[in-house]
Amino acid sequence: MAPPAVPPVGGADPTPRVPAAGPASLAAWLATVRPHLAPNLAGAGALARMERLARHLPADVHAVLEIRLGPCAEAGLSAGRPVDLSIRLLSPAACLQVAPALRPSPLRDLAAAWQGDPTFRRTVSALWVELDLARSAKSARSARGARGARGEDEPEPILCARLERPCAAGWLTGTLLPALAGRRPTPAQGAALQDLVAALPRTARPLYLFSLQPRGAGEARLELFGPARQDVAPFVERIAGRAAARQVADPLRLLGDLERLHLSLDVGPAGEISPRIGLDGSYRRGPGKEPRWQALLDRLVEAELCTAAERDAILRWPGHDSFWTDPSRWPLPGGAIGGHAVRALSHVKLVTRPDTAPRAKVYLLFGHVPRRGAGRPVPRPGNGPAPDPPVPSDASRGWKGGRATRQNRANDGKHDAF
Repeated sequence: MAPPAVPPVGGADPTPRVPAAGPASLAAWLATVRPHLAPNLAGAGALARMERLARHLPADVHAVLEIRLGPCAEAGLSAGRPVDLSIRLLSPAACLQVAPALRPSPLRDLAAAWQGDPTFRRTVSALWVELDLARSAKSARSARGARGARGEDEPEPILCARLERPCAAGWLTGTLLPALAGRRPTPAQGAALQDLVAALPRTARPLYLFSLQPRGAGEARLELFGPARQDVAPFVERIAGRAAARQVADPLRLLGDLERLHLSLDVGPAGEISPRIGLDGSYRRGPGKEPRWQALLDRLVEAELCTAAERDAILRWPGHDSFWTDPSRWPLPGGAIGGHAVRALSHVKLVTRPDTAPRAKVYLLFGHVPRRGAGRPVPRPGNGPAPDPPVPSDASRGWKGGRATRQNRANDGKHDAF
């Protein structure tokens, strides 16, 4: 079944647009998908924080919910399970549109670099803005946090660039990382990142570069796509030592036969590799057509990294809503019925640290996918329109993380439902 249309690439801003009379903010789409988000995945307090922030974010961005799993996370549900929110931006114009809603960050300067630097435009296909709502809530409880212009506790955005194609390691550390962090890396950090890229196995390539500057330790995260399973432990041992290689052995076994494997490593200002190592991945098809999702989550339940109730709620998440499924809740006013509010399962992550059990997370995607020809006048119900064509039940196949390239369709993984 054909996936939803991917926006064209070129001089025009490829960010999907809802009709001019569409909802004012992302909060409208969050409200549309909220009935499908089980309380054991997101507590009322976490949802309230997300909704307050989403009111100030444009309606035409796509978003991902980062949800911590397991009995430990569930035990704190009465205080609100920690949930973070990320949004995807596909152009410099989208960065400038979002920047006023966020705490001060390098986002505006990054947009200028993205617009003006041809290498930047060729190399970076999307920017993800991660908002650590759980971290900001904890800070607010202890020190009243940082207050934004609206008087709410707001996280400082973490910026992450998605790399369209391989690029020189010197450009990553000399141009892209300073744009993401708002400052240049230390010589030791830059050299360590370049050494890490030089040591990559043939099967892996850099896919995401994060600046973790807002978290206070000055680290940068490099996320690698595609390492062969047999290459992971030898590579980790080569760059971080034998103990680190042992650290990832059990998580690799739990993740099983993922089709799209990612490995993430954090590098500190002194050039040190952080003891925190992330492993995540996904399958090309959604749970409705790929039984290995169920098997993966079953293994996490057996390892006590996820509860059975969480597993069941995750598997129920994928799907879509439209005007036709519930007209009373559809947020496009004035008879605008086009498109779908699509929900997809992106990936599962295991975060490992020395001498402790890994922690599991799941990433759930949502957003509005306009119908083809969304720029045309949208027919009103009184004119007798035909319903939109159905969206694939495994909607995670359809929304790409950046430009519609053959490489993207065949490869990557994280957030590729968009």
